[in-house]
Amino acid sequence: MGLVLGADIKWQHDQGVPDYEIIQGLYESAGFDINNLKPTDAFTLEDLSNYLAYRRAHSKAFNGQYIMNKNGKTFGCINSAMAYIAFGGNAADLKTWLLEERIPDGWEPKNRSLYGVTIKKLNGLASQIEKGISRAGNLEAKVLKDGAGKHMHQGKELQADRH
Repeated sequence: MGLVLGADIKWQHDQGVPDYEIIQGLYESAGFDINNLKPTDAFTLEDLSNYLAYRRAHSKAFNGQYIMNKNGKTFGCINSAMAYIAFGGNAADLKTWLLEERIPDGWEPKNRSLYGVTIKKLNGLASQIEKGISRAGNLEAKVLKDGAGKHMHQGKELQADRH
């Protein structure tokens, strides 16, 4: 979920840098307090779809450089599906991975199926995420109401490095 949860290149040239505000936005949109997670807190595919839809709408509204093509959509959804599969949606494990860029201590993959992660499973989940984005509809009015700066760094100076 790295590119999905990073600042647009317009505001952050180093796309490998975790973006706390945007990651926090994912947690808030799913109803989680990123600083007070319960072991049972888990993202759903709907949570991921809704936040991806919001991110796309926000970038489209406030980033004049925004371009979204089929490859970009597919990559974002597959990226999210892989994280969902690997972590089973577990919010605490994903927080460690997204913010600290490491696997949580004692972590084991959640997928225990005989054949592991198949292309069919990955594409199926990515398709569900994309369909969820479509169901979210046009979020332009919401992002305009929320404003440019909500979790997206609009209006801030370009950050060279956030480490």
